[in-house]
Amino acid sequence: MLFLRQLTSNDVASLNRLIEGYTSFERYDISWRESEVSIDFQLQLIHLPKPYVKRFDLASTASYEHIVEAGLSLALFDGNTLAAIALSTLQDWNRSFWLHEFHVRENYRGQGAGRQLMNAVKEKARSRECRIVVCETQNTNVPAIRFYRRMGFRVEAVDISLYSNSDFPDQEIALFMKCRLD
Repeated sequence: MLFLRQLTSNDVASLNRLIEGYTSFERYDISWRESEVSIDFQLQLIHLPKPYVKRFDLASTASYEHIVEAGLSLALFDGNTLAAIALSTLQDWNRSFWLHEFHVRENYRGQGAGRQLMNAVKEKARSRECRIVVCETQNTNVPAIRFYRRMGFRVEAVDISLYSNSDFPDQEIALFMKCRLD
């Protein structure tokens, strides 16, 4: 049985066993056109001839310490096993709740763990009187995009140079997804 609790600084060291990466058999291709009278972005889902595999290299989790210390990050545990995490911060000026990392251990996916954790994130955001939850993912992470959409998120922004100056057109493109709270 999974139980929810706030992440603490003691949990940070175990994040590298959970934040591993993803595999996708699809991606959203991005087209971008700009003229004097319009700026157009289009995202088109395509099937990939071979799976796209992304592995995160977390040599250090020290950068997550300040996020966890903010007291808004949550985790699901199965006994002593970290099953899922949501690392979050609050931006007071626009009442937005930023989800910096959201990961579910592979063997807990498809069993409701992600839904349970995301519902807790939304409730935490509402308790802080936030109007929106914001996350960022990649056009190559179609499984995450699908999950976020099922949870009420919409793609509301595309950033074609967040990761590097050569992201567009064939590399990973940042998609910002938002869920407006009632």
